[in-house]
Amino acid sequence: MAATYVKITRLQFEDWLFDICPVFERDEKTQGIYLCPLSRHVSVKVSSSIGRTSKVMAAGDASCKMTLVSRHTGRSLRKAPGAPDDANFRKCNRTKGWLLNWRTALKEMFASFKRNRDHYNLLAQQTQAEYAQEWVARIEGVRDYFNFNILVDCRNAVLDGKWLTPNQETAVWKFVNPRRKSSKKPSKKTGTPRASTKGLTGREQLALSHALDRLEARAEGAKDEWTVKFASGNVRSRVRNGKSPTTRQTEILREKLRKYKIHVPQVIAA
Repeated sequence: MAATYVKITRLQFEDWLFDICPVFERDEKTQGIYLCPLSRHVSVKVSSSIGRTSKVMAAGDASCKMTLVSRHTGRSLRKAPGAPDDANFRKCNRTKGWLLNWRTALKEMFASFKRNRDHYNLLAQQTQAEYAQEWVARIEGVRDYFNFNILVDCRNAVLDGKWLTPNQETAVWKFVNPRRKSSKKPSKKTGTPRASTKGLTGREQLALSHALDRLEARAEGAKDEWTVKFASGNVRSRVRNGKSPTTRQTEILREKLRKYKIHVPQVIAA
């Protein structure tokens, strides 16, 4: 059965929003975008499907989108490591039952921010210069990056003062942490540390993610390229996927955190 779209007025929408978030802002330029503040740095941007003239959009354009954004730059914030793919974005149709469906989605956005408050607040305060430094280091850490047009284009974009789109960031991450085919277990003679299969709890995952964020930022400030690559490479990928670092990665991470006077999370404390 085809979805049944319903008409709503601006008054109906704002009454609905006020019931959930009494303090909200409306973008006067677009008229249809609302901001629900979650902290001094982060808001949920709600694209309401109401047009500039207060006329509700037609069925084909009637989806409501909700995104976590920076209150300083308006930029969408990438999801926290290990969070679900829709942790920072929701899309809902304006169909029968929209009052409840949209409410549920918005409440889920609030909860997503609350679970990873430090991650989103940190990203929201990031300047474009800091963002560019982070992504240039990440791109240049890819072997022969200059042979890949997408990496060169993304590097040039951030150096020109732009922000990458979520799709561009995802493309870069695929080069930084490529999926590899499973291989045989390393020989005991090589002494190569085997990767731990221990899973991380949500709290442990968050603590390690924050530690890696701080390590990468301080290493960038100290122009310690090796440590930047280490903090943004495979060890971060493992943590993002809920896995513990390897034995050798744990040793290096512990050493680097102490060097930069960053708290060592309990999960890797000696």
